[in-house]
Amino acid sequence: MTESDLIDFNTISNLRTALEDDIYELFNEFVADGPKTIERINTAVENMDTREIADAAHYLKGSAGNIGAIALSNACMQLEGLAEHNDMDNIVRQLDELKVIYSATIRFMERQGNIVLINQHSSNKRLILIIDDDNITRLTLTKVLQKSGNYKIIDAENGTEGLELFKQHHPDMVLLDVVMPNMDGYKTCQEIRKISDADATPILMLTGLNDVDSIEHAFNAGATDFITKPINWPLLSQRVRYAMRASKLYMDLKKKQSQLEHAQRIARLGYFEYNLNTDVVTCSQELLSLFKIDSASQDIPFSKFKNIIPKKDQYRFLSILKQAIADNSAYDIDHHINND
Repeated sequence: MTESDLIDFNTISNLRTALEDDIYELFNEFVADGPKTIERINTAVENMDTREIADAAHYLKGSAGNIGAIALSNACMQLEGLAEHNDMDNIVRQLDELKVIYSATIRFMERQGNIVLINQHSSNKRLILIIDDDNITRLTLTKVLQKSGNYKIIDAENGTEGLELFKQHHPDMVLLDVVMPNMDGYKTCQEIRKISDADATPILMLTGLNDVDSIEHAFNAGATDFITKPINWPLLSQRVRYAMRASKLYMDLKKKQSQLEHAQRIARLGYFEYNLNTDVVTCSQELLSLFKIDSASQDIPFSKFKNIIPKKDQYRFLSILKQAIADNSAYDIDHHINND
């Protein structure tokens, strides 16, 4: 098997661009982590535990794919499929082939050399929480993001630990794997969204499940966006920056809205919007309070809203409103309100 069969050099090139010399530490971590996963698969095969075989193969598939080890990633994918179909006869054969490819991949990694990472810390960095059971993916995400932006990274290897870190640190963003043991990414995302003030935190879900149902499930769980594995590293940095910018705009808008509502309470002002298509009026909270409207929703049918105006003023109000709609112009009107 040639190196071009073994390795996707486009992925390696993208990693070199994103990580520079830190790519060698990533290779070293993969070399150190691999034997534990291979031994995990061996033990599962001896115990005929196909669920564990599938989980371990999925783990190694993600690690291999993210560093460009395409032959190994494909071999893991085949092993995972056999395990899901309880095909023990072919699992043993596929595992032997996987070990051969793994050894060739390791030899390639070892030829790439070694460089020691120098950590940098900054108190003003945006904080990103990475939740993924794959050590290699966590390390790669950390290095890529630290190189591409002013980010500080914290990480967790499972959903339970990730939830605790979120509560402690209130990160600016979460990168969350879908397939994890015990608590999967969907459940973790749902639990994060239940935390106070977590509604605006961008959550990007990482998934090798690129079918429509999985993506829809991610959005229903509260995800902001999703990224498919193997990860396109240059695109990842752009998606993170975009999500961060969108989150900041949302928070700025939320702050301005809060300031506006506070000013309106002081000045005893309110506003409403009338939707001609639905015949529904959306009132500000201050307007509901001023008009003493008892409503669980800010959306009120126009037929109810117009009754705020006394009968003697309703005809004039409705005439001017109709004229304003027809002319697409602004009009001023003074009228009484029923406020009892």
